[in-house]
Amino acid sequence: MISIEEAVAVLKQNLPPRKTETVAVESALQAVLAGDIVAPEPSPRFTNSAIDGFAVRWSDVGPAARGEAVNLTVVGESRAGHPYTGA
Repeated sequence: MISIEEAVAVLKQNLPPRKTETVAVESALQAVLAGDIVAPEPSPRFTNSAIDGFAVRWSDVGPAARGEAVNLTVVGESRAGHPYTGA
């Protein structure tokens, strides 16, 4: 068995480079971004967000789409101004 690093190196050596193209946003469904997107200014423009939310993985909640019950476990939390670092 080879290490993950060795496997990645083998893939990089043997896969052809991906072609890139510029497309309009409305034509980009199912496309893969070729580079990072960076906001020109902070959003929101202040240091507080009034929105609470939950992050879940589709693999954990997918059965609910079929009407099956799912149990979720809280693995961490982040307070305003403090990013979640447990991942």
